[in-house]
Amino acid sequence: MPGLKFRGGRAVAALSALTLLGTTLAACAGPTSSADASEKFNVAVYAGNVVSLYAYIGVSEGFYKNEGLDVTLVETTAGPQATAALSSGSIDVMLNSPDNALNAKQQGFDSIVIAGNLKKPLFQLVVKDKADFPHISDGYPAVMQDVVGKKVSTYVLGSSIDRLGKLLLNGAGLPTDSATFVPVGGPGQGATALDAGQIDVLMDAFNPAIAAEIAGKGSVLLDCSIASCGKAADAAGAMSQAYWTTQKALDKKTADFRAFVTAQGKIHAWATDPANSKALLAIMQKYLPVPAGVDPSGFYSELQELMPRYFSVEVNKDAINANMEAMLEMGDLKSPVETSGMVWSEARLTTAP
Repeated sequence: MPGLKFRGGRAVAALSALTLLGTTLAACAGPTSSADASEKFNVAVYAGNVVSLYAYIGVSEGFYKNEGLDVTLVETTAGPQATAALSSGSIDVMLNSPDNALNAKQQGFDSIVIAGNLKKPLFQLVVKDKADFPHISDGYPAVMQDVVGKKVSTYVLGSSIDRLGKLLLNGAGLPTDSATFVPVGGPGQGATALDAGQIDVLMDAFNPAIAAEIAGKGSVLLDCSIASCGKAADAAGAMSQAYWTTQKALDKKTADFRAFVTAQGKIHAWATDPANSKALLAIMQKYLPVPAGVDPSGFYSELQELMPRYFSVEVNKDAINANMEAMLEMGDLKSPVETSGMVWSEARLTTAP
């Protein structure tokens, strides 16, 4: 499995391509929305998690304000918490994974995606001692044999990260309960547990994985953004995080949601433009703290190199269906749900695999 230090070359190439894509999206965005700026527009994000980066940019650089939106970011720690906030009406948009949206849909919740956010699986598996994982160089699915009987971190039981771990086991032909999943809280908190020997495998977003490697406290066991992790995980991860609302809210405040999607396109263009690298670094430093003992310059440099690999504003319909199929196979959904109405007609659909 390649180490993080070898990933920069691909990121540079991806940066140029995504800059062109972002510029095109911004040019097609149309005129500024006439959304009422006096009306609060609340967006749920994950505190301190790199997945929230575009929302942080939107607030810091005034993209939402420029589209007539007065956005307040509401920080959550896990997908089910965000879903509950959207259900209660306390937020207008949630940043969440398709599996949580599908669970809500089966329970009668009218979840609908309006913009994409990530086009790759967010989470990586990190271990403290590679010697305990003899199949690490064999990749997936062989490496999952070494996870059997181990303690694996998750944010909270029943969250999307929890499901991914079980999906990886299931795809390798192993029982989903062949590893013990240990709740550790939000992103980055599992690194301490890994260092203390309380868990054997850290399953976390790629920024804590970067920190663990730079600090010499861990090595990447599995990175599904650069190697196949099985058909189901690859397909489901093609839109691992997106922005969701409800059909009821969308019908009530269509102009606001249209303005939000327009802002996301402009954020993407800005974030993938090398001319904004210094400003982007400042936002990362503000919202994504460096864990103790980690070299800040190396940490943020890796984040900026890897970012284009992950982020996208396009919506991937196939990823929603792939998540549903995986959840049905693992028993997380009792029966299929109708997914055709889970994508807003004005969302920017992916045009490439």
